[in-house]
Formats: sequence, C-alpha cells, structure tokens
Amino acid sequence: MSDIKKLVNDLVYKRTKELWFDPKNYETKEASNNYFYSPFFSGYVGDIDIPFKIRLPLSTVEKELKIDAIFSSESGYITIQPGKDINYDIKIDTQNEEIEYTLTYHYTQSLTKKSDVALILKMYNAFDFINLLKYINIKPANEAFINDEFRKAFSRVESDDDKLSWLYENAYPSAIKDRKDEQLWNDLLRLSQYDGEKWFIDTGSAVMNIAKNFSDIKWIITKLKANQKTLLEVYNTISDYDTKSAFSTIINAFIILQGDDLSKPVFLKGRLYSFNKLNATKENKLFRIVNQKLVSQTSTVYSTGTVASQEIITIEDADLNPCDLVIIEDTDIKKSSKNPIKTAPSTAIMLYYMADNTDHEAWVKMIRLTLDVAAILATVYSGGTSSVLIRIAEAGLALTDIAMMDEGVRKFLSENGGEWFVENWDTIYLMAGLGFLSRVIINSILTKGPALLESLKNVKNIPKNWSLFRKDLEKLIKELEAYEARQAAIITNEIEEVIIKGDKYGLWRKILNLASSPEKYVEKIVEDLATKGVSVSKNEDGLYNVIYNNKSLFIGRDSKASLFLRKVSFKNLKNAEEFCNRIAIEIFQKLTTYSANLKYKGIVYEITKNGGLLKWKFADELSKIPNTSELSEYGVIEYNFMIPDKLLKKPYGGFGQKFLDESFEIHGKKIKAARADWNDGYNSYPGGSSLGYKQFWKAYNELGNKNEALKATTFYKTMSNRSISILTNESVYIDETDQSVTVIIYSKNFNK
Repeated sequence: MSDIKKLVNDLVYKRTKELWFDPKNYETKEASNNYFYSPFFSGYVGDIDIPFKIRLPLSTVEKELKIDAIFSSESGYITIQPGKDINYDIKIDTQNEEIEYTLTYHYTQSLTKKSDVALILKMYNAFDFINLLKYINIKPANEAFINDEFRKAFSRVESDDDKLSWLYENAYPSAIKDRKDEQLWNDLLRLSQYDGEKWFIDTGSAVMNIAKNFSDIKWIITKLKANQKTLLEVYNTISDYDTKSAFSTIINAFIILQGDDLSKPVFLKGRLYSFNKLNATKENKLFRIVNQKLVSQTSTVYSTGTVASQEIITIEDADLNPCDLVIIEDTDIKKSSKNPIKTAPSTAIMLYYMADNTDHEAWVKMIRLTLDVAAILATVYSGGTSSVLIRIAEAGLALTDIAMMDEGVRKFLSENGGEWFVENWDTIYLMAGLGFLSRVIINSILTKGPALLESLKNVKNIPKNWSLFRKDLEKLIKELEAYEARQAAIITNEIEEVIIKGDKYGLWRKILNLASSPEKYVEKIVEDLATKGVSVSKNEDGLYNVIYNNKSLFIGRDSKASLFLRKVSFKNLKNAEEFCNRIAIEIFQKLTTYSANLKYKGIVYEITKNGGLLKWKFADELSKIPNTSELSEYGVIEYNFMIPDKLLKKPYGGFGQKFLDESFEIHGKKIKAARADWNDGYNSYPGGSSLGYKQFWKAYNELGNKNEALKATTFYKTMSNRSISILTNESVYIDETDQSVTVIIYSKNFNK
C-alpha cells in the first residue's frame, strides 16, 4: 500500500529543482513484499492506501484523484523542475474508450540499474491529470505532442456522437482549443442534444469542456447572438427536460456574464402565474411569451352541474429571441440566507423552457446552476481591462459580504426611482459571492448609484433596513470608483497600473525620479515608453514588474526598473527595440525556463525557453505554427522554421536569421553541431519550399556533389561563421521518396 498523498505533496515544485526520492518513504506496512518485475525495472506497485484529494472551487467536499504509482526500488535524487526531464505520455484507445495519462520521473544520476526511471504516475482521465499538474505546479514541456495524439483520436471518432462526447470529457484543454472555435461551436450544438443531466458534474463533461475552451468569451457570446434561430432549433430537437434545462442554463450563463442591455421586461413566476409561448408578432423575433396571473377562481352550481370560472390578467407580453435578457421574479420565494434568489436577469430561453415545464423547483435549480456555471466560465475567461468580466480578487475589491435586499427596501426603491437596483441586486449579491462582476453591472452601479443616493437624502418614511442597503451601496460605489481610478493609469489594455496618493502618474514619478516635474512632461515620457511597448506596475511584494510588448520582461527593485526605463526613454524607437531585446536575451542565458515578447522590424513575437527547447511564436493572424530549435544533450541543435509568407517579403525578411542568431546568443558554446530538415514545403511551409531546400537543390543540380551543394547554402555559411563547418560522408541525407534533405554540420569540439 502507498501514501499517495505524501508522494504528491513531495513532488510539488517550489523552485527546488531536485528531490531526494526514497520509495520506502511512501510505503505502508502492507507494501514491503509487493514487488514485481517489468521490462524497465523491478519495484513494487503501490495500491492506493492514503489517497490524494483536492477541494473543487464550487464544492464543499474533497474529490479523490485516482493515481496509480509505480516505484523503482532504489533511492536517489530526481528532477521535479518543470521541463523535458519529466516525461509525459498519453495513450488513447477510442475503440474501448480508455485513456491513460503518464508522468515519468528520472534519477538525476546513473544508479546500479540499467533504467534511470524512478517513478511513474498513471491517471485515467483528464480531470485527474490536469488537477495533479496544477497542484504540483508543472506543465507539459511539449503540449504539441498531446495535441497531436488527440488530433488523431478526434479524427477517429468524428462520426460517433458517443465516442466524441467521451473524448471531449477526457481531452487535455490545449487539445480542445486546438480544435478551433468554429469546430467547437459545431460540436457544442451537436452534443447539446444528449445527456443534459451529466453536463455539470464536478469532474467535467463534454459540453462544459467545450464551453471553457473558446478563444475568448466575446467570440462565443457574439456567436450565440448571431445564431439564435439555430439555438431554438437545437432546443426543440432535444427530447427530454433534463437536457433542455441544461442547454438553457449554459446559454443563460454565457449571456448574463456580459450583462448587455439592463432595461428589461419583468416576468413574474409563482403559484398564481403562468407562461404561454406563441408565435412572434415581430419579424426579428422568434417567439412570444405571455405572462399571466390568476386573479380569482369561482365555482357556480347549476342544476346541470358545477361550472368553474377564472379571472386571468396579463402581466407581461413580449416578443423575444432566446438570448434576450429579461427579469424573472419569483413571487413565492421568501428570501433568506439559504434561499437568496428572488429576482434574476435571465435569457428568454429560460422563459421558453418554463412555458414547456411548469415545475417551480426546476427554475430555482436552473438559476442557481446558472450562477455556478457562470462562476466557472468567469474564472476561465476573465482578466484584463478589455474583458467583459472582472474577477473581484484580481481587481483588489472586497465585495463578498454585501447583504440581501429585504422586501421593505425593495418596495421603497421601486417607488423612489431605484427600480434598476431592485431588478439587479440579487444578481449583484450572488455574483459578488461567487467572486466576479460583469463590466456592464459595474458601469451601471457607478452611473445610477450616486444619483439614487443623492435623490433619497431627504426622503421621509425610510424603511427599517434602509441604512444597511445604503452602506452596502456606498461601499460598492467607493470600491468600484477606486478600481476605475486604477484603470485610468493603464498604459496598455492589459496592464494594471498603481495609483500613488491619487496621482495617476504617481508610480512613474517615483520610478523615474520625477517628483517635481509637471504632469505634461511626465505624461509625454509615459506616452513615449508606451509607443516603445514599455510599461511598469508594482506588485504586492513592493517590486516593480517591467512590461515589454504586453508581457513581463523582468521584476526588480525600483533602482533596477528606474535604470532600465530611463535608458529606454532616451533611445529612439529602433535602438529601444534592440536594447529591450538584448536585456531579454541576457535573461534567457541565465534561466532554464523563461518567456518574453520581443520585437523585430515592428513585428512582435513571443520567444519561450524550456531547457534546450526554444520556441518563437507570431500572433495567430500571421501564423499559428511556432518556429522551434531544440538543443540535444550532445550539443546538436535542430531547427524547424516556418516563417509566414508576409514576413519573407520586404519590408520584412530576415526572421529566420534573427531566430538562428538568438539561439546562438542564448545557448552559446553548448552548441557543437547543427542539423536541419528541408523539404518542398507543400504541407510544412505556407508559401512554398524552404530557402535551404531551394539553395541546396540548385547547387546540387549544378555540382552533383552533396557536401559542395550544402556549402552553397546560407545555412552552411552562417554556421561556418560560427565555427561549425566540418562535414562528413553522412552530413547530407536525401530521401528519395520525397526529395527532402536532412543535413548536419559539426564543430571541431563535437564529442569533447
């Protein structure tokens, strides 16, 4: 038996690269004789005795992660630092709907055994794998491998709804994103017709996993609103109420996050109220909802029998589309801490569902579930000033303890110009409790709140709990105004600045030593730095985060940040670009893992280092395929460059050479040989064959000698200038099937 809980906690990466690993530390008494032999090594399989559990964000119970551990029998140091030294593997059996995620840890030094494998961890679903990775603070070094495996698996199940759903349930997030938004949209509609009761389970479902992996929330909300006829058709295709309810709930969750137009029709629900759906009278609407109330009911006895009659009045009558927002108020609910929901903005598809199903408890469940789902989506999609959502903790707000609005205050506000707060307070209360607010709600509070408080200063007959609501509203306004003030100091769309004593340039004055300078002068410097892609923010530890091209370049004390910013401010645009790039390269040289956004010829690209792997990535609109170089333990660097067409032509060009130069600057003397693969590029290169391929074949057709042809290429000349020029009889390999060329060039220090 094994203590998996202790094992997982020991494997957590806390900036210590290695761990002394002794398998006996994880044994219980029953495990001592439980040995086996495998092709890799002998050891024992630890049956889970003390499991590892996590607490989910919206749950009060702990969830056990099913982890099988296979131990070696020897002690030694193992690498726990994220990177290539921790191997990841995945096996997907779509036929039998089985999946296996594997993490393999290695000893850092050779032991008496032939294998250097110390520990293998196996998981059998994405939920367990992803949550384990989050807990131990690591990420797969090469998600491309995982994405490739899932890409093959998805291709095998495209025609089978059941298997497609199973695969989405168990897919790694990057593999789902790899499907791209349009495919995810089509699959969402396709799978939304089945098994609604399974959508919102803790361990994830196909539909929720799709919902969490669109490129951004604006894209999917726009898509939902643009395809409302399709949404209604899907809804009407669904045969059971559980799935109709789940489908309505997930649409509701997405739309209420945006907030949209907060002037909505109000519909009443309860014992005396009903909903009827009819054909719309307006051309641009898809259905009509009539909300009616039973006013009285009488029975008259005649000699021929009893005749019942009812008086019914119409409360609301509106033409709607599925994504239109309305207010739904439940007249039967008495508010309490256990039952805070009385009114809530909802999408009209919820009314459409209630016209189908009059079950009162179903609506209460749907509203509560909507907020839970919205909180999950908010966690995934929130962040940045351009987001439709603001996460309370990240915004520095403290709004989780606002109180519910009682009936006396509700009635008072309805009669005194506070209708918007009556309609939306329950939503504000619930969203704040779940940790987020929508930007539309924030703007409305700041627009309507101060005016309401001012208008009610001298009103008489104030209800008992008015002071409690007033204090909460004043607190909301104060917190949100402070948040908006912090946003006023933002230099780029995504970087939050710090306000010092109400001066929006306070941080800049301090960091640039410009305490007495006029505001216009400071503003000019800040604007100049912003033009060069540079900004700065202060973190909770009092350190300064220097931002370059919307990504952290380095974090340091005020003296270090000040020196950097002043140097950049005195340089022209081109020299500033070169200076910032050089600073980043120096950091790359020192760190094993690092990432930065650099700029060359006006084009921003991300460069990421993970051990010997370098990855250069352009913006998606230019290319979604990264350029890479990988340095082996023997010092052989291999390049795989696919520069997009646009950047191969004037006024650009030179990106391949730029990336190659950066690889040498970062790795230095560790590079002892260089390898490249060249082909005609119909599949690999967006605009045709690689430059090396063209140059090699032109020279080879003229000279008839492989090595001489290689020497004619820019690649060889570049390497030769870096003292990598030795060729052997095996330096050039031509694949006769597709005429692709593999080359390798050595330095005199190779194998030394």
